[in-house]
Amino acid sequence: MAIKENIYFFTFLLFISFKLHSQFCTGPLTSNCSASPTSSISISSVSGTNQNLNFDFDSFSKINGGIVQYGSSIIKIKVSEAIPASCNWTLKMYVSSTAVAPEWDALTNYGSVSGILPPLSLIDVRVNNGCSTPQSFGVWQNFVAAQGANIDIINNAVITASTVPCTVGSEVNGPGSYLTNYNAYTFTVDYRIILAGFTYRPGRYTLKIEYCLSER
Repeated sequence: MAIKENIYFFTFLLFISFKLHSQFCTGPLTSNCSASPTSSISISSVSGTNQNLNFDFDSFSKINGGIVQYGSSIIKIKVSEAIPASCNWTLKMYVSSTAVAPEWDALTNYGSVSGILPPLSLIDVRVNNGCSTPQSFGVWQNFVAAQGANIDIINNAVITASTVPCTVGSEVNGPGSYLTNYNAYTFTVDYRIILAGFTYRPGRYTLKIEYCLSER
């Protein structure tokens, strides 16, 4: 007697992009802070400009232990003031897919349809920079399972100017540039997915994370 067991694994595709004053952002488009291109946000990675990240769960060790991609996104900010002492900006990340439910988009399902579809909250993110200015610097966070859910990176009601050297934990949000103060205006992002077993339906999935710079 021959017994055959099919083992199906998982692939999660994470698309990273950015927007300056996107539809997700709140607050005025341009008022106290200058408009693009004087103010700008850019994104890259340590390996180049490709921001399509693959999480291939193709072994039991990965499924049980998770996958972490360190320093996969490098966010660089330039903000110029239009009205002195009034420019206050925010930096947020938003998660979304084209699915109606708060789930990853299913590109392909493998074999059986048993198991649940992965929620948007499955992806963990961690943000830091040389000044530790993000609100939750160095801490793993996940999104609420809702389309368009956001995580604040910088969202400070009080305008905090940059200094060189910078003040650790100061949540800098005033005019400045990564060109003159790299540690305060550059952010490094890690991504993590932990499956912890075969809870989810095997397949290929995708979602999108957008970074949004806007005036507060």
